[in-house]
Amino acid sequence: MPVHYALPVRRPKRACLADLSAEASAKAEARSASRACRAEARSASRACRAEARSAKAGFTLVELLIVVAIVGLLASIGLAVYRQARVSGSEASAIASLKAINDAQVAFSQTCGNQRFAPTLSSLGTPLPSTGQGFLSPDLTIADTVLKSGYQVTMAGTPSTEPLRACTGVAPVAAYQATADPSRPGVTGFRFFGTNTEGVIFADSATYTGNMPETGAPGHGGEIK
Repeated sequence: MPVHYALPVRRPKRACLADLSAEASAKAEARSASRACRAEARSASRACRAEARSAKAGFTLVELLIVVAIVGLLASIGLAVYRQARVSGSEASAIASLKAINDAQVAFSQTCGNQRFAPTLSSLGTPLPSTGQGFLSPDLTIADTVLKSGYQVTMAGTPSTEPLRACTGVAPVAAYQATADPSRPGVTGFRFFGTNTEGVIFADSATYTGNMPETGAPGHGGEIK
């Protein structure tokens, strides 16, 4: 029997060109899509890096509020400590002032007052004729009532009935009392202080002005040891 061979079918030239064009278009679209993906990835990476740098460079609002709260707390603690230290210093200065007054009165009575005492703070600052020096420092004798380290210091005594004169020319008193009150209670000092002829210093939360006896213990407060 005779053998028959199938001849290849030739596609039209235009169809081949169309296939090639479609294939090229698909490849171009794939390349374009790939470039777009890479660009999008680079953009996202840059955004992430920028966000990370921003997070490292600054504070969030919550962090800033926490920092402000901590600073405020530390400032309030520091202010309280400073205020307490300032009050303690003022009270120590007031006690020292009353002690200096007592020492000056002892010296005055023994060397100038014929066993009597100076009637006021300013009279303790009057110089001795023999030495030219007063019995008390100028910061406590510039007036009869002195403001020193946040405390108002004053001294008084009952005039003697005897017509005596001290060596400085002042009329001495038989006894005296001195007080120291904070100029701004609760701010410059919490305690009030008082002393008298016996040289003992007392402290209380209430003033001794007007009720400090010239001898003996007052009716309130306690002795400073």
